[in-house]
Amino acid sequence: MENDDVPLFLRPKLRLFLSADLVGSTALKQRQGNPFAKPRQEDAFRDLAPAWLSPLALLYRGIEAAFLERWDDYENKTASLFSWPIGSRPAFWKGIGDEVIYVKTLTDPREAWACLLAWVSGLQQFRGDLRKVTPDLDIKSAAWLAGFPFTNTEAAVAHFPDRIAPEEARLEQELDRSSAQLLHYYRLERLSDDEHENIRSAFVRDYWGPSIDVGFRVASKATPRKLTITADLAFLLAKTSQPDQSQKKKMPGTIFDTHCPIRYDGRVELKGVLGGKPNPLFWLVVISADDLLSIEDRLLGFENRKNKAHEDHKEFCDLFIDQSGGYLTHPFIEDDIEERLGSKPTHFDERLRNLAERYREELNRVRQVQVQEHETDNGSGPEQISDAEVTGFQVVRAHRPDQ
Repeated sequence: MENDDVPLFLRPKLRLFLSADLVGSTALKQRQGNPFAKPRQEDAFRDLAPAWLSPLALLYRGIEAAFLERWDDYENKTASLFSWPIGSRPAFWKGIGDEVIYVKTLTDPREAWACLLAWVSGLQQFRGDLRKVTPDLDIKSAAWLAGFPFTNTEAAVAHFPDRIAPEEARLEQELDRSSAQLLHYYRLERLSDDEHENIRSAFVRDYWGPSIDVGFRVASKATPRKLTITADLAFLLAKTSQPDQSQKKKMPGTIFDTHCPIRYDGRVELKGVLGGKPNPLFWLVVISADDLLSIEDRLLGFENRKNKAHEDHKEFCDLFIDQSGGYLTHPFIEDDIEERLGSKPTHFDERLRNLAERYREELNRVRQVQVQEHETDNGSGPEQISDAEVTGFQVVRAHRPDQ
């Protein structure tokens, strides 16, 4: 079986995750006062809701508007001006209280820089809007990479089980009795298959794995000024060149005017990550330095080594990933012909083909059992069914953008 015959849901993918979290919202919610006090006749509509509701609602609406406005400008104008790639549009993954997370599948490493610059520019605008609502709140952010399907996995969570047809529900029960992993992959196949829209509507896409855990741990170290990033993302960014200054000057007013250099804060311990080994903490500058921060940056040596930092970051991250004992892997993009990041890990394709073949065999076995039980219950003889009906597995070879 060639890799082109591997089903869509198992194709290798590299995704960029972006999170934004309100700073100070917990304290704000705790001082809301008595929510059941008798309303005054002159109370305005906004005064009848909790004081923290407006900034929280602004987070979900404002971040998306500011971020995607800049991404759309990049997609519709800037990308062609600089001959840069676009790929799929960033999408909302989920909200966790005061935190919102977006995700983008990368088809070229330059898309990570473009997405981050649009994100940082949007954050800067949102921060100004937020401070107008309440000066007690701020915003912090983080970004990380995750590779699929081995290091991490997508998940199809049945949030609307009543939308699953009875015959499909019976098959899911059989698959679950056989193996939770088999059911997991079967749902992912349905989630990626446009021919099963009614089934897809029953599920919500999720992402699980060690890279997701590391991302959330790194996000805990973020501050309003520091957009923290993982070592593999720092490696990707350091290895990917932005347009040079002469290009930017000829085409001003784009996301490439956003200045957010990579900086390094040393190694920190992140609970449960990298087997207890200290993790390198990289970050992007989101808030420009004032006089005090500029002096502090000089004391920390950032200004003195900024000309060489790019190469140092790349070399350090490359070695750190190599020496991580398997906890980290170099990011790669399967369809990146120029291999700007690097090649796949050893035996990756072999393991991928074996996984696809075993999935086909196991699903075929369960479907055959289901057919035999149906025949026994109805007292009928063997009936002719197609291979696709038996396996529930159809390979789609045409390229389709990831969702």
